[in-house]
Amino acid sequence: MATEKRMIDVNALITYFEGQCGIAAKDNDIESAYVLAALKCCIDLFQNFPTVDAVEVVRCKDCKHRADELDCGNYLCNRKMIGMVRPSDFCSFAERQTDG
Repeated sequence: MATEKRMIDVNALITYFEGQCGIAAKDNDIESAYVLAALKCCIDLFQNFPTVDAVEVVRCKDCKHRADELDCGNYLCNRKMIGMVRPSDFCSFAERQTDG
């Protein structure tokens, strides 16, 4: 069993399971009733499961503090003292660029 933590969009997962409930509810056989009950239990579990406190990372390539691109494909950064950053780097000062 994997011990790594993974972030998922639990709202999308709940929406998917609710769709499956709609399919199971259309059938009137006993197996569908059990499937429907199991799906509803899963939805309840997902809604009450603990979540991690996380924010989406803004990579340097998408950051508004990114300056000129260098010949090597890296960037200069207007916020970091080190100056040069790779496109996939990120930091606590990152702010997403906006068009406008």
